[in-house]
Amino acid sequence: MSRRSWTSLPLLVGGLALLGACAESPVAPTTATEVVFLDRVAVTAFPDTTHFTHMSGQLWVCATGNMFGTNFNYRYTVTDKATMMVVAKGAIRGLNIGECALAATVPTNVRGHYLAVVKQDAPNPFKFAHGFFNFGQYFPATPPVSTVDLANRTMTSSLSSDGGVVMNFYNNAPLN
Repeated sequence: MSRRSWTSLPLLVGGLALLGACAESPVAPTTATEVVFLDRVAVTAFPDTTHFTHMSGQLWVCATGNMFGTNFNYRYTVTDKATMMVVAKGAIRGLNIGECALAATVPTNVRGHYLAVVKQDAPNPFKFAHGFFNFGQYFPATPPVSTVDLANRTMTSSLSSDGGVVMNFYNNAPLN
């Protein structure tokens, strides 16, 4: 082996060690999770919004409305904003008015920012009337920009390792 090859060997070994460390890093991108289906949850399954830190990394979905209704379905996707990789996706089936479900959680041990998109399928005669977001009490900053798309029955918001979000889908049904 030439002298030049021996002098570049430490550089090569160091580079390989760095590459190996990055590959096993907890912040390295992961593959998308499988679709997860959640059954209807009990009415007592509500997010703790008394302080924003109680919901860190959590995506909650709630069905609300002007009268009791059953069998509301939701599909959700959570995307890592840095890598644009889907880190969670799934469906919640059979939620009733007045109930909430914890749809997904993101890691809270590493800093991260995520985009959550949730689409509702409401049973007849309910129509998605409006949506509202809850980030928990004492949220230290301006809440993230969140959108409600009535035509597509979709709500979009951010969540992070430091804060979560509750998406409330309010539905109207004609009163007889």
